[in-house]
Amino acid sequence: MELQLNRIRFSGLSDSQLSVLIVFQCALLVLDNKLAAGNWIFALQLLIEVVFVVDIVMKARRHGWRYWRSPLNVFDALIVFTSIACHFFLPATTQSYSALRVIRLLRLFKIVKLIPNAEHIVSGVGRAVKASRGVFLMLVVLLVFFSMLGFILFGQVLPQYFGDPILASYTVFSLFTVEGWNEIPNAVTSYTIFFYLIRAYVIAVIIFGSFFALSLANAIFIDEMVMDNNEALEQRIDELTALVKQQNAAIEALTSAVERKSD
Repeated sequence: MELQLNRIRFSGLSDSQLSVLIVFQCALLVLDNKLAAGNWIFALQLLIEVVFVVDIVMKARRHGWRYWRSPLNVFDALIVFTSIACHFFLPATTQSYSALRVIRLLRLFKIVKLIPNAEHIVSGVGRAVKASRGVFLMLVVLLVFFSMLGFILFGQVLPQYFGDPILASYTVFSLFTVEGWNEIPNAVTSYTIFFYLIRAYVIAVIIFGSFFALSLANAIFIDEMVMDNNEALEQRIDELTALVKQQNAAIEALTSAVERKSD
């Protein structure tokens, strides 16, 4: 027992132990919301935050500046210290308490470290985002163009969908995902000019935004995500190819030696 306490004292809690505390803290958020409990949950939440602070201090003391080189550790420390500060400096209002809950909920991202090959997954996502920048930019341009076009053409006819540019952007983004696309044309009075315009507009948004742009973005994203596996396979093929060449060279040398001996 003493050895375990010393290990925790000098090396901090393990990722699994921290994950249990994070999940337990999220469960307390649910209980606090459902039961409207009083000071005991507040005190327990504060105690967990103190444990997190001690863990960060111990690990930073052990690893030094190397600990702060990890963006995840910096993000985690920012969340913990912000949560501690909110306990004492935020006014006791419903909005402040909701903000504190959101801050605590962000610590769930700490559990990402427990996912097998998490670093490869994160690096794959980074490569995918970098490779998809052009497609994402094209999506933004299409979103702005169709949003402003919808606002200009249908702002007065369909104010519930295109009443302002922000609302029009949300409507166009929904059309990109092909979500409820048939509801918008059905909201226009039949056999008017807008009856035909809105249908042509929706078809254009779905074709260019969903079928082309989003499909292309998905293809690039998935290709970059699996690039690690492709690189490993290509490396293995190169190794086998080099081995086959060596064996062929050895066979040719042995054949030449046998022929010279026969002569």
